[in-house]
Amino acid sequence: MLLKVGDRLKRNGWQEILFVQLQKPDENSKMKKAYLYCMPLDHQLVPWTPSASDLFMEDWNVYTA
Repeated sequence: MLLKVGDRLKRNGWQEILFVQLQKPDENSKMKKAYLYCMPLDHQLVPWTPSASDLFMEDWNVYTA
């Protein structure tokens, strides 16, 4: 639910990813459906697909920076 309202999320153990966020395309986007992306340490945004363990972990936090 936090992703749906625009929050950026991070897991406690992540060292190379700053956060994950939901992208909702608008009328100018090439993508037509919502998707997740992540911000690695190099700040080059990339699409992200959660693993099965990511989905069920309880160590997610709202990323604030």
